[in-house]
Amino acid sequence: MKLKRDTLFRIANIGCILIFLLLCIFNSQIKYVWNDESFTLSMIPHSYLSIINFTAKDVHPFLYYWIAKFLSFSTTNIYALIAIERLVSLLPYLLLLLISFTYIKRFWGQTVSLIFSVSVLLMPGILQYGEQIRMYSWAILFVTCAFLNALIILKQGSRNRFWVGLTVFSILAAYTHYYALLDVIFIYFIFLLCWRNQGFKFWKYLLSVVVDLLVYLPWIPAFLHQVSGVSADYWIGKFGPKRIVEFVLFPFTLINSIPGYLVAALLFLIIVAGLFVFLKEHRTHGNNCEIQYFETLGGILPTLLVILAGTLISYVDRPILISRYLVPGLGIFWFSISILISKTDHENLKKILLIAVFCLGTLNSVVYMRRMLIDNQSFQTCNNFFRGVNKKTILIYDHPVTVSVCSYYLKNQNFVLENKNHDNGLGIYKAVYPNIAEISAQRIKKILKSKPTYFIETNYNSNSLHKSRDERKLLKYVKKHFMLKKQGQYQLPLDGNFNVYRVSKKSK
Repeated sequence: MKLKRDTLFRIANIGCILIFLLLCIFNSQIKYVWNDESFTLSMIPHSYLSIINFTAKDVHPFLYYWIAKFLSFSTTNIYALIAIERLVSLLPYLLLLLISFTYIKRFWGQTVSLIFSVSVLLMPGILQYGEQIRMYSWAILFVTCAFLNALIILKQGSRNRFWVGLTVFSILAAYTHYYALLDVIFIYFIFLLCWRNQGFKFWKYLLSVVVDLLVYLPWIPAFLHQVSGVSADYWIGKFGPKRIVEFVLFPFTLINSIPGYLVAALLFLIIVAGLFVFLKEHRTHGNNCEIQYFETLGGILPTLLVILAGTLISYVDRPILISRYLVPGLGIFWFSISILISKTDHENLKKILLIAVFCLGTLNSVVYMRRMLIDNQSFQTCNNFFRGVNKKTILIYDHPVTVSVCSYYLKNQNFVLENKNHDNGLGIYKAVYPNIAEISAQRIKKILKSKPTYFIETNYNSNSLHKSRDERKLLKYVKKHFMLKKQGQYQLPLDGNFNVYRVSKKSK
């Protein structure tokens, strides 16, 4: 019987590897990028030192960009670089699978290993953001590894190599994403609450914290500068009760719609019921109690605490939290869910939880691939436009988001309308993108004498991207003083669509 069970788990592990390979093949065919991804790709050609300087002026640390640059193999073809960097973003999931097949299987058993492997490949948020050319998958890897090392210390005693692992991965997480840093802080805090009966020496915990702080110290000035910048002005829109509900349901949400939220709410209630039953079944005292609580609650609480902290700051100061900032903690979130399912004594509840998790993963993969295929198809027309633009053509845009995406594909001169009375958000873009600059409406007249010119008008699809009063005035100026002949409308997946106009002088 045990031999048959082991064989089934081996087959399941092979299945997980095959799913990962299919994701690699599928994602390497996706040719479009959105605003943040184009920022990553445009950062790669710069030196490592320049990347530090640029990110110090942005809102994220630099480590992921270093990783992306190091693994880019100096590729210059724009489509090959997209494919490579999507694979770079999926690499952490392969590493998590290997950790699951070895350490997690060794310390927590085959059932936990299998549930975690499926979760880390297919769950909402993890799958959607894992393929993006951003830092989220690496943040998941580092936070998960830090958490696992802390948990192994509780289970196995105070071994030095696991303390080193906890310290190193915490530092890597902190240099990857600030919400990964917040997750790690909460892990240390929860760890401290559980340590008292486990027999390890407190000085090792203190040493780990001190090393973390010392290694992070050089980045503190940049961090404080970024915090002050965000406090003064940030792009995240209005914050209210609806947003909080979205955060709580985010780990279970397939699509952002009423049916999607209803399904997520049902799954959320099932998990809460399972957690309640588990804690009731395992009300013990002594050493085992803290370990069990850390296993089942230690991975869930950081996500809830991030939501709480982000909500409080958003109400007190300004909105700083969006759903994707919860992604770094989703690896440990689903690890704790895996522990919960594995250790639940109530067989019927265990079956319900297993079915819910595997159905959620399967449905999410279908929804994800369908969306990606639709977006990739809709991008083809836009890509054909990019390929047809003459290299001498000047392009003028009304918003940094559109110019940031288009300028990755178009190595032409790309301009954003200058506005001395309003910050158009172009500062960091001018530094990172070599072919983006500002232009005054009056200067367009000089350009028209020598070069063909297109005007790109953005149609916004989110609350965070809106035309300011000053921008509307500038657009009216251009339309008043120049002749605009519409060439077409094109779709940028995740960033809305834009209208293309051929600009010419008005006849007198």
